[in-house]
Amino acid sequence: MNTAIDQSAESVKTYAKKAVNELKHNYVENGTFESGNLDGWNLSDSNNIKAINDEYLGNVASITRGTSNIYMRQSWKLKAGTYTVRFKAGANLRSISKARIRVSLGGTSYYTKAGELDDEVFKQYETEITISSAGTKYLYVYNYVDNTTIYIKDVEVLGKYEDHAEAQFTVANDAIEAEVKRAEGIEDELRSSIQVNANKITSSLLHIFISALHKNTHIRINKE
Repeated sequence: MNTAIDQSAESVKTYAKKAVNELKHNYVENGTFESGNLDGWNLSDSNNIKAINDEYLGNVASITRGTSNIYMRQSWKLKAGTYTVRFKAGANLRSISKARIRVSLGGTSYYTKAGELDDEVFKQYETEITISSAGTKYLYVYNYVDNTTIYIKDVEVLGKYEDHAEAQFTVANDAIEAEVKRAEGIEDELRSSIQVNANKITSSLLHIFISALHKNTHIRINKE
């Protein structure tokens, strides 16, 4: 009986651990563009990267490329590990035959193929990218082909939730340490200021005392 209970408990623990490990955090801010803006994104060309509402595809980020490289990006501090990059993409009618998208995370790129994108229906893409070392990593979304317009939405970079939580704890801890140091600095500055003021007061009182003593001595001499 006890053996069966122990086995069941262990199975529950294993399942719970697996469920936690499979929890994913999406690092991308405003990847749906449902708000109708590009908040959270750094743009290489704000004139040709816009948030629009397409007749068929809804709210999207539109990236129109002439003959120069063009991209939108975000960055985060990521731990080493494997991340899922996911997005939906389309293109305008004139571009669907040749338009391609390049997505890069931490220097590793993924490319869509020419002729895959549609002007009325989104195609969903997903790939896994492994980051070998921790640090600040950039997600780039490029329009990869000259003289085309591509549409993108529902951009996600998914990593283990426990890694995100640990990173947030580190950030919070760093902020607390910085605040403590700042407070210590203010305390030292205040202590120094008090000492300076005390010295000034002591000096002033000494000056008053010496002046009074000198005056009193002078009066006594005159009386004599």
